[in-house]
Amino acid sequence: MSTFIKLIPLDLAEIKEFKEPDMPVTEGDHVVGDMGEDLKKLWTLWKQSAYRASELKLQLRYGQQNVTKAQVNEAMIKARAINDIFWIALSDEFGLWDKNSTGVRQGYKVVWSDETAPDLPDFLRRLIEG
Repeated sequence: MSTFIKLIPLDLAEIKEFKEPDMPVTEGDHVVGDMGEDLKKLWTLWKQSAYRASELKLQLRYGQQNVTKAQVNEAMIKARAINDIFWIALSDEFGLWDKNSTGVRQGYKVVWSDETAPDLPDFLRRLIEG
């Protein structure tokens, strides 16, 4: 098994403070519940991973010599994988597989909405909603 997969539970166990979603519940959101601690940790790990990938990408762009393109690619792909794992876990826990648009709002509220953004790829829509 890959080191990445083996490290996910260890990374989750180290999370003591959660990153809260920025977006408030809005009109049109259907609140289905609150995230539990495991999903909060997974959300936080995803946000930390995405931040780290962005940070490395900026460092590479501005020529910092201690960052390689391989490191940036690795960080971005791993962040995307954690993102996918998060949305799978959320959909499983809250039975959201039949919803076109799901999200997480302030207070760790899990929502679905009738609104969709058909012009955006799923990963961009999730970033906006998250």
